[in-house]
Amino acid sequence: MKKILILIFMLFALVGFAACNGSTTIDINYDEQIAFPTNLAIEGNVLSWDAVEKAAGYYVYNNGEEVASVKTNSYDFSKLTGDRFIFTVVTKAPKGMQDSVESTSIAYIANKEQEVEAMKLAVSDSIMPFGDAFAEELVNKGMLAAEFEAMMTAAEQFNEDMDEVNSFEGFFTALDAMMGEVVLPEALISALVLHVLPGLIDEQIENLEDDILWYQMQKNSSPYYWDQEYYQDRIDDAEREILALEELKALLTDSPEEVIKTILVVVDYVMEFQAMISQDLVQYITNLTETDGPQDMNVDEVVLIKEELVNILRETMPSQQEVTLVIQTLYSLSAILENMEGIVVGDLQTPEKASATLLLSFSAYINFIDNFDREFFVELKSIAGSDVSEYRMQAELAILMITYFDNFKEENQDLLDDIKDVYTEQEKEAMFNQYMDSLEEAIGNDMPLDLSLMTFARMMALDAIFSDAFDNVLDAFVASEGAILLLVAEMQEYEDDFYSTNNYWENYDEYDFNMTLYNFKIVNEVVYLVNSVVSQISQEEFEEVRSFLVDYILQAAFVGLAYEMEESEVEIEDLVNAIKTFIENTSTEQYGLIQSIFAYLDNEDVLLDYAALYEAAYENSDGRYFYDYQMHWNFAFMFGVYDELVTTQNRGYIDNILAEIVILLENEVFADLMLPSGFIDQIEDVLDYIETVSAEVAAFDPANLTEANRLRIEEIMNEISEMLMMS
Repeated sequence: MKKILILIFMLFALVGFAACNGSTTIDINYDEQIAFPTNLAIEGNVLSWDAVEKAAGYYVYNNGEEVASVKTNSYDFSKLTGDRFIFTVVTKAPKGMQDSVESTSIAYIANKEQEVEAMKLAVSDSIMPFGDAFAEELVNKGMLAAEFEAMMTAAEQFNEDMDEVNSFEGFFTALDAMMGEVVLPEALISALVLHVLPGLIDEQIENLEDDILWYQMQKNSSPYYWDQEYYQDRIDDAEREILALEELKALLTDSPEEVIKTILVVVDYVMEFQAMISQDLVQYITNLTETDGPQDMNVDEVVLIKEELVNILRETMPSQQEVTLVIQTLYSLSAILENMEGIVVGDLQTPEKASATLLLSFSAYINFIDNFDREFFVELKSIAGSDVSEYRMQAELAILMITYFDNFKEENQDLLDDIKDVYTEQEKEAMFNQYMDSLEEAIGNDMPLDLSLMTFARMMALDAIFSDAFDNVLDAFVASEGAILLLVAEMQEYEDDFYSTNNYWENYDEYDFNMTLYNFKIVNEVVYLVNSVVSQISQEEFEEVRSFLVDYILQAAFVGLAYEMEESEVEIEDLVNAIKTFIENTSTEQYGLIQSIFAYLDNEDVLLDYAALYEAAYENSDGRYFYDYQMHWNFAFMFGVYDELVTTQNRGYIDNILAEIVILLENEVFADLMLPSGFIDQIEDVLDYIETVSAEVAAFDPANLTEANRLRIEEIMNEISEMLMMS
């Protein structure tokens, strides 16, 4: 069963490679698409079809050319000349709707009975001996016996050629020869869907029914409960699969033309794509596959490959109507697959907008490929051929890709915005709520967190904030030329080199020292990237993110605590509310401090300064007194940071937070904490004391502390310790 469905999905999925033209102004229509005509029939010289509800008329096509526009659901083609006509019909939509896709086809053949007999014989002698009904359907769609025989001969030759093919060029030559004999693919698709696939489904159902009988026998004969459970699970799986197969067969019975047309859209796309591949492109790709790696590639040929593929993708795109049809059929099939697994599929709200999203998204995908210019491939080749470590090469390649991705986003922002704007806010909310309902149903009682906190409005607000944050980080990363990745690569190189030496443990102190330096440099780059977000975020945005994180962090933190405090008189809800109130009341202070801290650390390169101090202190001490004096120069450095960072405004933020902590701790839910009386006052006193001495210590040179400096630092540290120990 799954093989059958997967095969169908693979056929449909090929349409996903279709793209649209390179501009950002794609002709998109969100109106509902009217149904295409079905049940085409020919009686004498009259073509007829089932009337379509709301139709404003019909366009009739013969061999792909429009031959008539009619108001009723029939067309007299007696004035046409020729021995074979292949008709399709398009429903003309009323105002406010879109015209349909072309219907499936039906053929008029002058000597039809003779052709049917010839086709029966050809089918019986072919690699597809599927019977008389199969043969008749081929003729009904306009295929002649000679065409079928040529196609089968080409298919057999292709199979023989593939036994000897050992290159892409050979494969394409064999494929091109076979595809040149493929005519009227709809005839073959229709015959397979109507007269072969149902039989395969029935056969699979019979096999599953036999499996169920065997599983049931094994279950009944086993005395062990785990065996019984195992075989019952297999029975349940088989029964679900049978149900899905029956639903698939019902789809083929109720809507065969929808399935046939959908597969035809995909096949037509693949054939058109293949037809546009030139021998030059094949040769360039062959040359590329024969190179040892990117360092040996011919840049000019790679650029030509890219440009030709982009051109093919832009030229070979299905219409929006065709994509809409594919989406509708895929939805029907996905519903079958998901029901087989016991999952409820939601409603397909707007297939026209889904198709618009797909077309716009692939337009962006094509533009992304086209974004890689000659300079990109020159740089790629240079990096791949450079004599650097694997870590460095991976970092440089990642930086190159990220840089070009950033460029793509900047140049295609209008198109990316168009994708976001396909659905209205109301439609997005309906889809979001449907998804959340499905998620909640799937999770059941296994999810301890409250999903109701994830409202549509909140998630959309967060999405906008994080999208801006991502763009800011991306721009900052590119501006820094990927410094953070280069540092990580350099650190990994050093670590590998260290552990590759004999008796490496004898130099472990030096290794630890160097790794510490790397970590500080890397964290400095992290601060730079984080500040690219923090410096741009508004207080309102900060509060939105903080509120969401607090809701979930507090909820998660107190899920376990609720069990531990079952016997307590303290209500968990009261505890959570008290903490939330404190966080909300200090929102301005949190925002101000975070902005000040990251701006200071970034703009002043504090962590780089500390790394330099760390290195100088290590070298000056010659390793002998480094750890003995580390506390002193750390203290001196931190006081210098404090003196610059804790401005009057920032001290005001801290005082307000401390005042709110006092209020928080006075809440009865914290009565059991047994904190020392005056604890917050002690903190205030320590901060006041630090302010009186910070300027003095900040004047010390941390890298060259005198004995007097060290004694003074020890004196200050003892004073602070005594102040904190006072009850």
